[in-house]
Amino acid sequence: MKFLQKTVPIIFILMFSYIIVLLVFFSSMKYVGKETFMLPNIIIIPIFVLVLFGLVKLPKKKDITRKKYYKYIIIISIVIYLIQLLIQLYGAFKTGWDAGYVNFLSDCFIENNNKLCETAYLTRYPNNIMITFILIVLKKITYPILGKRLILVLAVNALLVNLSGVFASLVVDNITKNRRLALSTYYLSIPLILLSPWIFVAYTDTFAIIFPILIVYLYTKKDRNKLDFFLIVFLSIFGYFIKATVAIVLIAIFIIEIFNFNKAKLKKIGYKQLAIYSMLFVFGIITPFLIKNCALRIMHFEKDNSVPEFTLVHYLALGQNNETNGAFSGDDMYYSLNNGMGNNYNRFKERLFGRTPKEQVVFFSKKTLLNFNNGAFAYGREGSFYSEVRITSDKKVIFVRNLFYKQGKYYKYILQIQQYLWLLVILFIPFIVKKKNTKEELLLMTAIIGITLFLAIFEARSRYLYCYAPLFVASAVMGISNLKKRLIKTID
Repeated sequence: MKFLQKTVPIIFILMFSYIIVLLVFFSSMKYVGKETFMLPNIIIIPIFVLVLFGLVKLPKKKDITRKKYYKYIIIISIVIYLIQLLIQLYGAFKTGWDAGYVNFLSDCFIENNNKLCETAYLTRYPNNIMITFILIVLKKITYPILGKRLILVLAVNALLVNLSGVFASLVVDNITKNRRLALSTYYLSIPLILLSPWIFVAYTDTFAIIFPILIVYLYTKKDRNKLDFFLIVFLSIFGYFIKATVAIVLIAIFIIEIFNFNKAKLKKIGYKQLAIYSMLFVFGIITPFLIKNCALRIMHFEKDNSVPEFTLVHYLALGQNNETNGAFSGDDMYYSLNNGMGNNYNRFKERLFGRTPKEQVVFFSKKTLLNFNNGAFAYGREGSFYSEVRITSDKKVIFVRNLFYKQGKYYKYILQIQQYLWLLVILFIPFIVKKKNTKEELLLMTAIIGITLFLAIFEARSRYLYCYAPLFVASAVMGISNLKKRLIKTID
């Protein structure tokens, strides 16, 4: 544990120092998929200083009771959920790219007498099998009445995003025992995560957003029981079937627990309890696989043997593509389709080791900016994003579209607000590090290090960070609290 308490914070500080320097001072660098903002990132420095001044001057208030905390979080989350539903009601549209195609496949399954129209896409991208099945289940409920309308799907989409904010708040409460701080976590989540226009898009990024933070919540509970242990494993594997990056949290837990395990702990648990936990672990892994197998049977899915499955090695080679800064490449896609996965590992090595030290720095700097320099998590930047938008003269619909559509009249203001909030989150995150971090805090840091390394190695996608945004916000809020204590102590 002492080893982790030394190494994890050092890696964390170094990593975010690099990210912050790039975001604040080198964001003008040209790279693929660069977002355009009204104001430069450098302005976040005086904003950061003002926030610090406000934190120090803010009078210390007595913490609220647990009853009031739960009352506030329930009322506020319900109000925000209703706002989310209104936004969706007036702003809903159909998208293209992968999110649109899994929506098409789910519609097609229901209309085609419970049979998939084609299996080539899901053979190529098996990671989208579970989200397609989930959409089928949700649509089966309302399809006879509402047809292709996405009302229920979008409502569930918003609910999962909303709950991710609630659990981020509960995680901060579990770790700090400060309920005012926990509430502020939810407040910060509202403009950055909960009211993000991503709630219009029912896809893995939003459907998986609940898993990382829920798993962390279960782990940070004071009195974890056997059910919590089972759920941590189950949710990690089931979430992995929706979005692979969910598994990073379970890997982080393994790292923390392995370094925290010793003979004394084994003796305390006892061999009988260890056997029970081992069985729960196995069941936690097997159950999601059984669900997936049931989904495949219900969908009557059969692999298309003429189509290669895109494995991790494809995304490994793609992640080192110099022309796209590690983002999606049509050339890489067609290469894998025509040649299979066999040579992709060699392509990965050639790309990675074929660069000079200077080229490596430039490449990974651009890739880091592509991943982190977007407070809207690259909303609207996928192909055929607005594939179907109904024509209307309704003023409420037009207003919502002006706010949340990329081409909207007021969207640039929303984008700028989200960008500065995201930059503040990044600036405050390193301050979660303190003299002796708890294993719960170390888990948050390890998971964030994990998703950052994943995006550095594999395909670059800013929207992949949206799934982990609740962890970032929770960590930043704890960083704010630590920094405030240090500043007050220094002044006094």
